[in-house]
Parts: sequence; structure tokens; C-alpha cells
Amino acid sequence: MNSNYWLSRRMSRRVSRRGVLRSSAIGGLGLAGAALLGCSGDDEEPSGGATPDTIATTDPAGSGEPQRGGTLRTHSLGDVETFYMLTAPQLSGGRQMGYAISRLLMPSVGEGGPADGSLVGDLSESHEVVDPQTYVFHLRKGVTWDDRAPTSGREFNAEDVVRSFDQASETARARGSISNAVNPDAPIESMTALDDHTVEMKLAFPDVLVLYQIANLSPMGIYPVEAIDGAFNPEQEMRGTGPFRLVEYRQGVSMRFERNEKWHLGPERPYLDAIELSIIPEAAQLETQFRAGNIHMGSGEISNQPQLVQEVPGTLLYTAPPEGNGATLNFNWMPDSSFLDERVRRAASMALDRDTFIEVIFRPAEYVEAGLELPQTWNNPLPSSYGPWWLDPKGPDFGESAQYMHHNLEEARRLLDAAGFNDGNPLRYELIFPGNRHDSRRTRQAETWQAMSSQAGIEVVLNSTDYNTGWLEIYSPSRGYWPRGPEQSEPMDGVLYRPSSSKTDAGQWFTDYFNPQGSNTITGEEFPDLWDQVVALKGMTDEEERRAAVHDIQRYAVEHMVTCPVDATTDFTDVHWEGLHGPGVVQPWPGALGGYGYATEVLPHYWLDERLRT
Repeated sequence: MNSNYWLSRRMSRRVSRRGVLRSSAIGGLGLAGAALLGCSGDDEEPSGGATPDTIATTDPAGSGEPQRGGTLRTHSLGDVETFYMLTAPQLSGGRQMGYAISRLLMPSVGEGGPADGSLVGDLSESHEVVDPQTYVFHLRKGVTWDDRAPTSGREFNAEDVVRSFDQASETARARGSISNAVNPDAPIESMTALDDHTVEMKLAFPDVLVLYQIANLSPMGIYPVEAIDGAFNPEQEMRGTGPFRLVEYRQGVSMRFERNEKWHLGPERPYLDAIELSIIPEAAQLETQFRAGNIHMGSGEISNQPQLVQEVPGTLLYTAPPEGNGATLNFNWMPDSSFLDERVRRAASMALDRDTFIEVIFRPAEYVEAGLELPQTWNNPLPSSYGPWWLDPKGPDFGESAQYMHHNLEEARRLLDAAGFNDGNPLRYELIFPGNRHDSRRTRQAETWQAMSSQAGIEVVLNSTDYNTGWLEIYSPSRGYWPRGPEQSEPMDGVLYRPSSSKTDAGQWFTDYFNPQGSNTITGEEFPDLWDQVVALKGMTDEEERRAAVHDIQRYAVEHMVTCPVDATTDFTDVHWEGLHGPGVVQPWPGALGGYGYATEVLPHYWLDERLRT
């Protein structure tokens, strides 16, 4: 994989040399100074007291060696339903799991540049491929579980791995993506302990993607047998081998994690003594807490970032590749659905203006004023964060099917008319989304798509459902088929505005979301040809061949509009306080926030200098 892909992309933006100096940091400048910085010639000095020295000292990379100590104060938008992902019906606790729970392999991070998607060992020190259907993992020795009862600091062993896989195969939400006993298209037949530090994995068929699947924290997190046997309540407590230990959980309020002094990837890291994670569901409250210095970073959830760094001295703004997650409009595949007609699906997509969506939701013009022109991309539906595996629907290589993602009201109306919809009989559908999740962002996005659709004569009725009682229990596990709700005054087609999470590989993303038998499927059982293409990836040992096939899958998905890719975005931006080192410099895969293993992959590299180490 070309590790310089995102780096070269980001450096192509139209910003002055000083505007991108040192990881594109903007701190203590004010918008006027930042605008001058971004527009001035190379030989001119910016006005308003902003000098090159000021920029250098507010660089997110900082200077000097990492320092031990201090407590990072961050946040979560929502509480967790459970810490035990082997039985969780949903993954609302996935990111919190990453602080303490390890896996066999994990994605590497980029230090000073984007990550490249390669894998490194976590609990596995090394592995060998005995034959295409047999893998042997040699586990790290001397790894110990949490010192607290009932694990009491005992040594991690092969039985923990085997029992975790067996339990995941029975009860994990994503078991259909790994266990051949559950899904004949899933690869893993068995895991067996050969001795205390050796595990053999048998596959039902050769699958070159399997290592990326076990590097995904869900469902391949490794729990102690004590959790599986019920010696403690893993839904409320965590006993892990990861970089941090959960020492306090106040439901609906906060979580506190402390450094694991015995972490197997230490002893230098983690640099932080502790992480305090406050549960702050409202973006306005989060911004207030950040401005007061009670939260050290925004995690991409704070708006008006250029204005904020102007108004709050000592804060920084940085950029990174786009987030690895995204959202699509998932059609209902019930027998009476209007979206069984491909023309209707294409029309629904062509009614949407994705570039205008970016202007409305992300307001990139504000960043241009601050000296940063943010690259803009469309998910297709694969998120653009997958670098060279993603195919740009605005580029010349995508082909004719890209037209179905471009805004074209005239063609959208023509397709609808051919399908029997017109001003006298308009297409109407209910757009269902978890409105009490992710603050008001999803609501604002849904309202934007609603307004755009109306220009093509499509009537969209918004249904902001409760995340816990509506979304989790009814719509999310529906696998593409759900009955019309009894609350509707008249029959109406339904569409889910559904988020997707980051995966460790583009092929794994397809395996999760295009799998007819998978719990996360967005295509139901309607596209067997598409699934055949995904399955074929598993046998492609040549990376270039596999990448070309991944591109073909994206073309097929857009041509047949198997789900409507609506996420259009800019590069990721965020704010943090001076004194926190790591954001924008240590970069996970894929994208700015990585996946559920973010806390293990990234946070051990963060450190605080004396300004925040109080």
C-alpha cells in the first residue's frame, strides 16, 4: 500500500507554506492573523503579532521527548449499555472496550503521517501460515490480567483466546462475520490451544482477509475466562490486558481509566497516568467544558472551530484524513417497497447535492478564512479514508455509474416519472434515524437531505426515533427488512439513515455490510452477484488484483445503488489545548478516529507537558 497517499493528498491543498507549517496548527493567531497567514507571500511576515516562532511553539507535535504523567480529560457523547462485547446486542460500548481489552493483532498507527493499514502484533508476538487454511499464533509470554479479583494478575494464556472465540461464535452480534458454524461464508472453523502460548486457527476455506478480521476489536476482543464463566459481571466491570484499567464507572456521568503499569507493549507507554472520560451528550455543553479547560480535546464534535481558536488563547486546530466511519441511506427491501425498483433508488441519490451538503454541514469556507482549504470527498459508499482502496466517484476512473451520485434533478424526475411517480403521485418515504444520538448532527443532516429531495418532487418524512427503544430494538437489527411502523398515518416506504463503523480493511467493510447473513447487512439478500464479488476477494493473494476488485465492487454498488451513499465530507478537523501532544501527529487506520481499538492504538502515544499535567 502506498503509505504516502494521504500525505500527498493533504499537501496538495491551496495553503501557504506557513499555513501548513508543523501539522497545520493554528493557535493563538485569531482569524485575521490566520487569514493573513494563509494568503501572504512566502517572504512576508504576518501581522498582528503572529510570527513563525509563534506557530512553531504551538505545533501539535510539540518539542522534546514525551513526558510521563498527568490525566487526559476527554469525553463520550453517550453512555455504554455494556462493557461486554461478546454478548452485546449493539456496540455502544465498543470504544470504551478498547481501553482495556486486547486482541491478537491490530492496525499500526502513522507517526507524523497517515497510517498505511498494515497490521502489528498485540497479544500475538508472531504468527505463521502453515497452509492456506491453517494459521498458528505464538502468544506473548508474561502478559498478565488485571491485578484485581477474580483475575488477580494471573498470566494470559491460549485458553483465554479459544474461549473468547467460542463465546463470540455463540453470542456476539457480529458472529456471522467470523464463525463458519454461523455463516457458511464466514472463514473461521475453529481455534485450538496447542499449548499455553500457542493457538491454531483453522479456516473452512482460504481467506486472505482473515487477519484483518481478527484485528477488529469486535468481535475478536480477548476476554479472561473468568468473564466468560461469570466469576464477575463483565457488563459492568472490565478486566483486561490493555494499556488502561477501568477503575471507576459512574453511570451516565463519567469513567476513569488508569495506566496499566504491566502493559505488554510498555513499559514506556502509555505516557498518561490516567484518562477521565466525561459523558457529555450535548455539543453545546461540550464546547462550554472545552472552553473552560475542563476537556482537553473535542474529538471532532465541536463546531465553529476556527472561531473558537480565535477566541480561546492556548487552543489549537489540526487536520487529519477523513473519518473511517460514515452513513448511507439504507433502503427497505420488503416485497411492497418502492425501492425494489432500481430507477427509484437512482433518482433518490441524484436528487442529493453532496457538494452543497459539505458546504452546509462542514462549512469549509470558515477554514479557508483561517488559512486551510480542506480537501472534500464523497463516500461511495466505502469511506474515503481507505486511501488507494477507495475509488473517487468524482474522478475519471470510476466510470459511467458515477453519474448516479451526481446531482441531476432533471434526470431524477425523469427516472421517477418512468417508475410511476409524479407531482400527482409523488414518491414519499420515511427517513428513520436515531435523533438522540450524536447530539443534533444527524438531525441537521437529515433535514438537509429532506430539503434537497423536495426539489426532485420527493416527499421525505423525518422520523427521529429513540436510540434505545426504537433504533436498537427495531430498525438496526432488521437486516434490511422491517415492517411499516404502526405509528404511521398511512403506508409509507422506509429508509434508514444508518451509520457504519470503521473496519481494518476495505474488504472487511464489504464483508460486514454486504453480507446477506450478517447482522450489519445493508443490502439484505437482494444482491447475490455483489456478495459473490466480495467472497472472491478472500482468495486474492495479489494486492493489486484485490485492489482492482475492490474498485469494481464500488462501481457495482453505485451502478445498482444498493445503498445510497450520502456521506460527503472534508478532511477531519479538531481542536485541543496546548500541552496535549499527539492529536494530528499519531494517526490511526482508517481515518482520523480509527475503529473500536482507538484507545489501544493511539492514546498510549499521547502525552501532556507541564501546562496540562496538573
